[in-house]
Amino acid sequence: MKNGKTVPKVDVVLCDETCMSFNLTMWDNNVLLAESWTPMDTVLFAADVRIMYNDYKSAMTASTDSKTILTINPDIPEAACMRDYSKTQVSFLTYDNEDIIAANEKDPPLDTITNILSVRDVRNLLENASETSYGLMYPFLSHFDIDNEEKLFCREVCSKCHKFVQESNGFVCGNPNCSGGDLRLGGPPDVEYSLTVGLSDHTGTVEHCFVSPNIAEQLLGVKANEFREMSGQQKTDIKWSLLLERVKTVVKIRGKCNGKQRPSVKILSLAKPTTEDLVLTGLE
Repeated sequence: MKNGKTVPKVDVVLCDETCMSFNLTMWDNNVLLAESWTPMDTVLFAADVRIMYNDYKSAMTASTDSKTILTINPDIPEAACMRDYSKTQVSFLTYDNEDIIAANEKDPPLDTITNILSVRDVRNLLENASETSYGLMYPFLSHFDIDNEEKLFCREVCSKCHKFVQESNGFVCGNPNCSGGDLRLGGPPDVEYSLTVGLSDHTGTVEHCFVSPNIAEQLLGVKANEFREMSGQQKTDIKWSLLLERVKTVVKIRGKCNGKQRPSVKILSLAKPTTEDLVLTGLE
């Protein structure tokens, strides 16, 4: 600072229905506020922020100042709608956080996960678990809205580190640890699936289960860039070949008590169960 005073600073990435990545730089006392925020759960109402063009990021950004007023989780209908919207998105922030956590948390071999969970069990773990849990489920695929033209089920990612990138930012990879740097110099970005599904059984339904991009590709039978080019009818045909069908899935559950990120269910494998599977579990 000009007066020689050191002021704390933090960069926060904001998103809504119109933009999945908008940078807000926060200074001084506002930095302390951000420590308690939960990615893709906390809703902000920001008044009197400075908007400017950032040459380094090649994009518009925002910054707080002494006039800025931040309201956390305002009790207004728009905030409730924003929170509902966030639950439908497989955010690039979620994947970035998972990369950090995964460094100290490796998934066990899938064939060693044999404990069978119902939807009720999963919902209880989401509410109460403090540790990451794994389980095997045999639910129905109850929400699989891949033919909804108002939603995006694919996204551009860096071809080297697979972090989310945007056309509005020139497909520049913002990962400081990525050797790819500016994708404009290294060719077009990769395209991968960004998909959530609902799982149901006789005990209830759990929505917004994240499907790993490679699992989504196996499930749909086409690559993400090919899926983008399909007609609405083709997508509907795929949807109804899988919707309300029983599946065998291995899930990874993070409860809201773990203090690392918001509660989530991630699908690690997804396939149609064999007759032997159904007989052994008493579902046949």
